[in-house]
Amino acid sequence: MFLRKNNFTLVLICLICLMFIFSSTVFAQHKFSLATSDKFWAGQGINAQRFVTAINYDTGGEIEFEIFPNCSLGEEGEFIEGVQLGTVDTGILSASILSVYTNKLNPFVTPFLFKDSLSQFDFMFESGGEGFSSIMESVLEEASKDCGFHVLGVIMEGIKDAYFNIPIDTLDDINGKKNKIDG
Repeated sequence: MFLRKNNFTLVLICLICLMFIFSSTVFAQHKFSLATSDKFWAGQGINAQRFVTAINYDTGGEIEFEIFPNCSLGEEGEFIEGVQLGTVDTGILSASILSVYTNKLNPFVTPFLFKDSLSQFDFMFESGGEGFSSIMESVLEEASKDCGFHVLGVIMEGIKDAYFNIPIDTLDDINGKKNKIDG
C-alpha cells in the first residue's frame, strides 16, 4: 500500500510538471536579441525598430526582439561571431563586413548601385512585392551557405556624405553652392 501511495504522488507530481512545461511552451513568448552598430535614431537603428515592429505585428506578439543598439553587444565582427556561436540571435550590419565570409553581397556595397528606391525594389522583389526575386533568393541562399548563418535580406540605406573646403555652421552656408561633379 505504501508503494502505491508513493507512486500516485510521483505520477501526480510528474503530471503537474508536464502541465507546467506544456503550458509554458504553448503560451510562451519567444524573445531574441537584435544587435546593431547604430544608435536608435540612425539608419540601422531605425531599420531594427521597423523589423521588430513588423515581426511583432505579424506574430501577434509571440515573437519579441530586444534591440541592442550602438555596438552594445560588440562591434559588427564580434556580433557576427556571436551569431555563429549562438550568443547573439540576430543583427543588422553592413554588407561590407560580411565580405570576410562571402563575396555574394559585395555588389550591394557599391554606392549608387540603383537609380532610385523603386529600381532597388524592382530588383529585389517579385512584382507585387510578395517575395524576393529569383536573383535575390539565389544571392541570399548562396551568401547564407558561405557565412554559416542565415542572411535574411539586404537593406539599402543610401547614406551620402558631403565634404566641403569651407566652414559650415548652418545650411545657409551651403545654399546655392555647386559641387564640382555637376559643374
